[in-house]
Amino acid sequence: MKSKNLSDKILRSIKSKGFKYIQLPSVIETNHIVQRSGESFRKFIFSFIDQSGNELCLRPDLTIASCLRYLENNLKGKEKIFYSGQAYRIFGEKIILMIY
Repeated sequence: MKSKNLSDKILRSIKSKGFKYIQLPSVIETNHIVQRSGESFRKFIFSFIDQSGNELCLRPDLTIASCLRYLENNLKGKEKIFYSGQAYRIFGEKIILMIY
């Protein structure tokens, strides 16, 4: 209960300073990760092929998804945002899920 109260206080403080909460997609194009982090990073991501043949992955962190949002929406200048969520990485063998 104590941690929930602390979380609520932090969120109220962030919102009171004009920050807006944004949702980030959990699935992004794998090439966005590989282009920036290198081919060797593939071993850490959950990737799969969609029905159209696109390689997608569960986001391995939140920063890339937030940067893609900024670029894809042609946002200019600064904006006060915050986000939270889960990131997905694996260690060991790569798991590929085919979606039909």
